[in-house]
Amino acid sequence: MTSTRIGELVFLEHFAPLYKIPVPEYLSEPVTQSKLKEKLGKWGAGIVKPDVLAGKRGKAGLVRKVESFHDALHVLRDVAAEEIHGQNPRGAYIVQSVPADLEIFTAISYSTSTLSPAFTVSLKGGMEVEAIADADKVTVPLNVFQGLNAYQASEALTKLGLKGKLNSRLSIVFVNLWDMFISTGMLSCEVNPWRVTKDGRIWACDVKAPF
Repeated sequence: MTSTRIGELVFLEHFAPLYKIPVPEYLSEPVTQSKLKEKLGKWGAGIVKPDVLAGKRGKAGLVRKVESFHDALHVLRDVAAEEIHGQNPRGAYIVQSVPADLEIFTAISYSTSTLSPAFTVSLKGGMEVEAIADADKVTVPLNVFQGLNAYQASEALTKLGLKGKLNSRLSIVFVNLWDMFISTGMLSCEVNPWRVTKDGRIWACDVKAPF
């Protein structure tokens, strides 16, 4: 069975606001120089990425951090013109750089044995899921008709040692993620990482989702 994937830019533009999933600010081409200068001045730094449905963009050297306006202009142009794994980007975009106090991994996918969905979470975000030890992640089997509720999400985070207000805020966001997953017919949905700032703000910073 073939599947269609959405790129991060489509998620940022369409899915995140529809399902109330917090994401960093971003700009996509075409972007005016004045707007780019304004946003970089506010952010301090940005991450330039190609808009292409190909994995391992970072390992290919096509995800680049920029701090100056002039560097951003050059990198946006260069990244948009660079082929990756035989694919040409549709353009390039720049995302606000978010300094993280905590990174979290989540995935929703269907079990091949039960054909029912499961929610996996780990406080070891930024790592490949295969590299995360079993003791550092919790998987919650789900009923496709009932889905993920805030209690289940909170309980999973508690098992990983995360309590308090951040636990509650993340649980609500994870339920929104489930709503997006089930409503759009996704086959899986991986967010890696969610970045959490020192003041407790939450951002979905990289998303993979085939349909």
